[in-house]
Formats: sequence, C-alpha cells, structure tokens
Amino acid sequence: MLSIVTTLLIGLNTFNAQACEIENQHYVKRHFVEDKLIVDTEVKQEDFVAELKNAVVCEIKNEIMLDGLSFLLYQHDESNSAYIRVNNGLDGTSKLYGPFAH
Repeated sequence: MLSIVTTLLIGLNTFNAQACEIENQHYVKRHFVEDKLIVDTEVKQEDFVAELKNAVVCEIKNEIMLDGLSFLLYQHDESNSAYIRVNNGLDGTSKLYGPFAH
C-alpha cells in the first residue's frame, strides 16, 4: 500500500505546471503566512490525492530561496474547493492541505 501511495505522490510531482498568476500567488501565500496549512487541514485520503492529479491550476516556485519549498494549487471542480500541496525539495516530502474556499 505504501508503494502505491508513494507512486501516486511522485506522479503528482513529475509534470510541469504553469507558474501561478499573481492572484493565485497571493492566495497561496496568504494561506501559508496565516498558518492555515496545518495538521487540521491536511488531507490524508490516498484516493483523493489521485483524483486531484488533473486538477492542478498552477505552481509557485522561488528559485532564489534555498528552502526548497514549492507549492501546487489545485481546483477541485466538483466541490469548487482549492487544495494546496507543499513540496519540500530538500527532503522530497509532500503534504496536501484543504479544502479551502476559492
């Protein structure tokens, strides 16, 4: 089971998403700065992660910052909710947070 989940998570990070427009950058940064990306909003459902694979809106990456963090913004069409994935490029971990009203 762990290998399936790992494959799904790796699969989500292997495509090239377009860079976020300024409005979406502010949306993601606001959630990050306001500490809304916490354990209480972390998504733990493996099946749902696969469902979001085609819902990527954009990616935020700061090549200047050496913290290795990047963010993916997802828009879930059925619920009109947004999800934010935080990818840690230094250790390879990734966490998904949401749903958030968008």
